[in-house]
Amino acid sequence: MKKQILKKTLSFACALFFGVSLSSVWINATTLSENQIGQTEKEEVTVSTQETYNSVVEDGNETSGENLNVESSYGTLVEKGNYGMGVYDYELHVYVKGSNVQWAVYNSGTAANPNYTLVISGTGQAASAEIVFNQDDPENSTLVAPYAKYSQYITKGVVENGITDIGYGNFAYLKNLKTVSLPSSLTEITYAAFEGSGIEEIYLPDSITIIRNNAFCFCSNLKKIRFSNNLSLIENYAFGRCTSLEEIELPDSLKEIPSGCFDFCSNLQRVKLPRYLEIIGQSAFGMNEKLSEIDIPDTVQKIGAFSFQAAAFSYVNLPEGLQTIEEMSFNYVQMECIEIPSTVTTIETRAFSHNYALKTLVIPESVTSIGELLFRDDTSLKDLYLPPSITYIPDNIFEYCSQNITIHGVPGSAAEAFANKYANLTFVGDYDNAPKNKMKSIREFVERLYEVCLDRSSDTAGMNDWAGHLADKSSTGSEVAYGFVFSPEFKNHNYCNECYVEHLYRAFLGRESDPPGKADWIKQLESGKTREEVFNGFALSVEFSNLCKSYGIELGKGISVPEYGTIPTGRCSGCNAEDGVTIFVKRLYRVCLDREADSSGLNDWCNQLWSRKKGGTDVAYGFVFSEEFQNKNLSDEEYVEYLYKVFFDRGSDPEGKRTWLGKLQSGSSRKEVFDGFTGSKEFANLCNKCGIRR
Repeated sequence: MKKQILKKTLSFACALFFGVSLSSVWINATTLSENQIGQTEKEEVTVSTQETYNSVVEDGNETSGENLNVESSYGTLVEKGNYGMGVYDYELHVYVKGSNVQWAVYNSGTAANPNYTLVISGTGQAASAEIVFNQDDPENSTLVAPYAKYSQYITKGVVENGITDIGYGNFAYLKNLKTVSLPSSLTEITYAAFEGSGIEEIYLPDSITIIRNNAFCFCSNLKKIRFSNNLSLIENYAFGRCTSLEEIELPDSLKEIPSGCFDFCSNLQRVKLPRYLEIIGQSAFGMNEKLSEIDIPDTVQKIGAFSFQAAAFSYVNLPEGLQTIEEMSFNYVQMECIEIPSTVTTIETRAFSHNYALKTLVIPESVTSIGELLFRDDTSLKDLYLPPSITYIPDNIFEYCSQNITIHGVPGSAAEAFANKYANLTFVGDYDNAPKNKMKSIREFVERLYEVCLDRSSDTAGMNDWAGHLADKSSTGSEVAYGFVFSPEFKNHNYCNECYVEHLYRAFLGRESDPPGKADWIKQLESGKTREEVFNGFALSVEFSNLCKSYGIELGKGISVPEYGTIPTGRCSGCNAEDGVTIFVKRLYRVCLDREADSSGLNDWCNQLWSRKKGGTDVAYGFVFSEEFQNKNLSDEEYVEYLYKVFFDRGSDPEGKRTWLGKLQSGSSRKEVFDGFTGSKEFANLCNKCGIRR
């Protein structure tokens, strides 16, 4: 036997290992079955993990602690060794075999200022470490592993290719760990693999399909996660209490977010859920008091208890297909508008309690059961619509609600009997006149604007903001449409007049343009009307009024028109047409200076026109009276011919040319003739066509 790690004399050892040439033997804290020890008496053998790590002997020489002074890309080798414990079987919950995996610690710093990298190499599944869990202060639990003595200086982890499973706890509670490099051979992240570590960001390769329980729990420095696109399973509490996380985007391959998966992530604000998600587990996002952006996909069938407790969003989509709103799933969430799907049959205890924003709620006729303390401390609630399908109403659903509340129901129903029991409740038998849920249609209206105007799907924050303004009538349909059409994102497309008009047809009229109508709108723009004026023409149309009515929103009165309209400031992203300002300036270079524009000069003149600091006349003056133009030493006749090309975009007509030459010969200055051209209607039309002021 070359390597021996047994700490006790075993009565069955000879029978168990007789005739076998072993390189190592490890018996951990488990009970061996009769199949493992033959016909001998079953005996439990316990070996201290730390003792085992400190007693590895190979050919009479200790390898643990041996400094081989070997240089590598990771730095100088400090110590290396094989794992003592076996590989953990997740089905049997026992360690079943030895590991083909090694660990090594390298120093890329100095002896005085060490900077250690922990490297795990080999093939297959890594063996497991141990965690001494601190019940009173879980975040200060400790790692028991052969390299744990270096934990203070380990800042980087590397798992080399060939490893398929990191092993239980191998990076746990390494408080100074910043980053870990993971290989494409890795298929899962083991139980508590990084629990309590100082890791700040993690990139999970697409080979990973499973993240086990507590894998990143208590990683309070973790700010960024890139998930595997093939992730099919996340287990409970995998990212619980990751208090530095601000946003996550979960892959579409996931169907379930399990219990406690992201609970107590106190800085989590934005979550993008998988497109085909079906289950949100108990407390999956519980106690995330900054969570303001999340959109629940229509595929979700179950939202577990406490799942969004204390979240910061003011509205969330509850999908059709949902059957139960579970206990305390939305308590302490300040939602003024809650739309309960027609598939819901049960609303459990405290589901909407401590909601100080809720004023009106309509419970659909599909609901047959409501839980106790349902509206506890909902001090703004004024109107509750209860269907006749609810035959029992708990006495304490309005606990700590002293305000007057109107119960809208069906005469003779449990709702009427309940209302008559309390002085602050008034019954009105008008359940059939309950306001229709309109938030869904409002959100559809906003989604249209995102898709038509911005060529993308909505983001959660933007959707909630626009829909909220429409729902509380602080904004009208035309005002919200203006917010999209004149948003920086829309303007950055630099749509030419033709593309701009086409987008207005789609946004306001819900159709493609008709040729005569489109031609007329373009003509108006090229004749000097601003884009804001044309916007009002669409916003106040009968077709847009009907569109707004179909979505249940108010049309509005159009917008105030600014002194100077919006113009494109670059090539059109729709058809690649050059913007009018650039065309105008390039013409001046070619006509006045007989050359193409230099980039510096072009940018300078264009910026002055785009910013309205100068008009067309000012810029033309800069060219006509520039030293470069004056050096042409033009005759009066040549000068007039140039002005025709510059300001009228044509050659001279005989009568007009004679008139201008006569002025020059009669004593008028070239500047006075210049002013005559710039004051003409033809030049005004040219400026209008380019979208600039004269």
